[in-house]
Amino acid sequence: ILFFDEADAIASSRTAIFNATDAETNLTRNVLLKELEKFEGIVIFATNLVSNFDKAFERRISLHVAFKMPIIDEREEIWKLLSKTLPLNKDVNFYELAKEFEFSGGHIKNSVINGARLAISSNNKEIRHEHFFKAAKLVKEGKNILSQIEEDKDNLNYLG
Repeated sequence: ILFFDEADAIASSRTAIFNATDAETNLTRNVLLKELEKFEGIVIFATNLVSNFDKAFERRISLHVAFKMPIIDEREEIWKLLSKTLPLNKDVNFYELAKEFEFSGGHIKNSVINGARLAISSNNKEIRHEHFFKAAKLVKEGKNILSQIEEDKDNLNYLG
């Protein structure tokens, strides 16, 4: 079994050749296409940019599985699962977070990690709802959590 994560990076549409890098990239894609034809195992491509796939790669894929955005109950379970080992305050309401933020699992994970960072930066022993909410809001806006905790940066034990 071969697994290619972020497969659009290697299986995207071939480009017009303007320099040696373009030529090398197209050559690599052509070699990969030929090797896929000969490979007798299972190949799995994972991407969130399927529209970038080269048509020649698409023809070689026998099954497409689309994973949709999790619904509210699934998001609530993801929040709970990713937070189960953390010291949580009783005010944390995962249903409200799941309802407010229509996130994928990856965005929820980032929100959980950054919520913990916010709690640490404010010297809290427990993560409160407000920490998760603020972290999720920052993730939604695409902002870096570290820019939000300037004043306490020196007190953080882990920045990851």
